[in-house]
Amino acid sequence: MKQFDFKTASYSVSGIGNLTMSDAMKLWKTRFPSFEHFRKAVIKVDALKDFGAFVEEMWDSIVPITIQEAFSERNAERRRVYFDCIGVEKIFKNLNPKSLDKQVIKKKRHRWDEKNEPWTHEFEDEYELFSIDPKEFTQRLTYLIGRSNAKLLSM
Repeated sequence: MKQFDFKTASYSVSGIGNLTMSDAMKLWKTRFPSFEHFRKAVIKVDALKDFGAFVEEMWDSIVPITIQEAFSERNAERRRVYFDCIGVEKIFKNLNPKSLDKQVIKKKRHRWDEKNEPWTHEFEDEYELFSIDPKEFTQRLTYLIGRSNAKLLSM
């Protein structure tokens, strides 16, 4: 029986198909903070164990997608996937936000165990309010996009 060739296969990430192995690997490396996170999210069945081992061998050498690469992607649907994999938090951090206020709130939630017995889950939730300088935001976005249509953002 012929062995599957992972290098020439076509991949799908976040609903976008027909990706090369290189593109898919870069997107996965961008989305998942570690190989373990990738393994738990993607390698869900035994049939994918060989693929998981294949990805694990190169995980440390994969270069994630950058924000600039995402902005320069011409295809809107691919660009959406790039930003989805990068995540709002990384994009936001790139804009040099300034913390205005931070609060930690103690919360309680009622839960039920396997025997349908109620118990209370107590936890802390942290909220933070940020400010971003609009001029810096526009300048950074213009730099990242690197296209003439970036002028539209400053209007």
